[in-house]
Amino acid sequence: VDDFIIFCHRDPSLVSSKISAALNELGLEINNKKKQTLSMKSLSEKADVLSFLGYQFIVRKTPEKNDVHIRISSNRARKIKTRIVLSLLDYAKNSDVELFKDRMRFLAGNYVLKTRKNEDFRPLMGGFYFNNSLVNDHEQIRSFDKFLMSQLTARKGSIFRHVGGPRLENAKEHLKGTSFEKGFAHRIEYDFSIARISKIKSCWKTEFLHEKDYAEK
Repeated sequence: VDDFIIFCHRDPSLVSSKISAALNELGLEINNKKKQTLSMKSLSEKADVLSFLGYQFIVRKTPEKNDVHIRISSNRARKIKTRIVLSLLDYAKNSDVELFKDRMRFLAGNYVLKTRKNEDFRPLMGGFYFNNSLVNDHEQIRSFDKFLMSQLTARKGSIFRHVGGPRLENAKEHLKGTSFEKGFAHRIEYDFSIARISKIKSCWKTEFLHEKDYAEK
């Protein structure tokens, strides 16, 4: 593990200096470009958000206590939305509605992480719940379903122009029962072969070029 959080009750710069010295003795150093110093005051006043290992931790102050809301990080949320859009654009090219359905199930559901070896070991799980199991902001989870539905029901814009109304309606019919909310709440699992997962991911190779277009507002 090379990411960590330190909570302190004194000058954080003094603590940081001691940690840097200890790491230097081990031949290691802190990546100052990724280092972030936050105060509980700024977190509770919503001036800052703590982002760590794919999550956002947001403190909401109440008269009785401070509640911590855990969300999917902005980068990870942006990646999910980008993959939805890229899947639709690929569907516009190949009209393969079953492949589009599997892509949405892969994003919204869960699956066994299969390998060609070590099949006797306890299987590892991946997917929307298992990759984001700490999240307690269910409104954010529902927002992915809303985003997907907004693309499928669009009657203007680039997705509608590329895919067309009939194909969008067909995709919507095939996705009945598939949702991020259900995939998270019920840990719904789908079975994908290694070859199918490779096919599913094939249209996401350029996602880094588009992610800035789907940042959370």
